[in-house]
Amino acid sequence: SNPQCEGTDCPASRGSWSYLYVPFNLVLVSLHYIVLPERRPTIIKALEDCEAVEGGGLVLSCVASKPCHILWYKDGCLMWNSSRYFASRSGCEARLTIREVCTGDAGVYECSAGSVTTRAVITVKANVKIIGME
Repeated sequence: SNPQCEGTDCPASRGSWSYLYVPFNLVLVSLHYIVLPERRPTIIKALEDCEAVEGGGLVLSCVASKPCHILWYKDGCLMWNSSRYFASRSGCEARLTIREVCTGDAGVYECSAGSVTTRAVITVKANVKIIGME
């Protein structure tokens, strides 16, 4: 017999009901979770065509709508970090740094965030040194 339900028609007094005694000053919070399909990233800031100077450095940058895995391509070929190429990410921004640019670095670069890609054409200007005439 439940002393809380004596003299009432409480289901707990019938022995067929589980109950929980909650003091009146205790607040119960019910949490509901809604599972939404994950949104795919979008490109917020696209790559821009540019001209690099031979022997200098170049940083390509794109920004996705959320942090995600980024792959870099040059002329359709996947790029890897090396002594001259370095891919990095900070939050939603992805960067490809090219050190000591040479004419072979000219081409089409792509920043791929899953199903979305942004492209830029990079040209390389020869670094011509003019020797003064006497």
